[in-house]
Amino acid sequence: MFINKIIPFYKMLCYNASKLEKGEIMANKIKVERMQSLITRDLTIIMQREIRDEILNTISIHAVKLSNDLSHAKVYYSSLLNKSEAELHNVVQNYKNKIRSKLAHKLEIYRCPDLEFVFDHSLDNANNIEAILQNLK
Repeated sequence: MFINKIIPFYKMLCYNASKLEKGEIMANKIKVERMQSLITRDLTIIMQREIRDEILNTISIHAVKLSNDLSHAKVYYSSLLNKSEAELHNVVQNYKNKIRSKLAHKLEIYRCPDLEFVFDHSLDNANNIEAILQNLK
């Protein structure tokens, strides 16, 4: 008799726990997406207006992918200058700590995510595809 009363109670607890986990996951996903957009916006402002460097000012941020725990961010960037990928990467790495410090100040957070800058080849790939399509006509 006692078992018959416990089983429905246990099922109710499991159901509510799974709903809570799903809600937390959705809240975390929304928080990550919001932080990604804020980081993208603020990085663009920092790199184009606040740091005085000719090469850094021409770099555009395409996307930021943030880890679920907000500790690591991959920043995808490109530039319209005809500079090599290695040269652009060196410039970004030289200013990485300054950028991170300014980002933490702008976002008003204590723990700023580690920034990993990755050159984005999507514009080059799109231009190559467009050139191929133009040659077919």
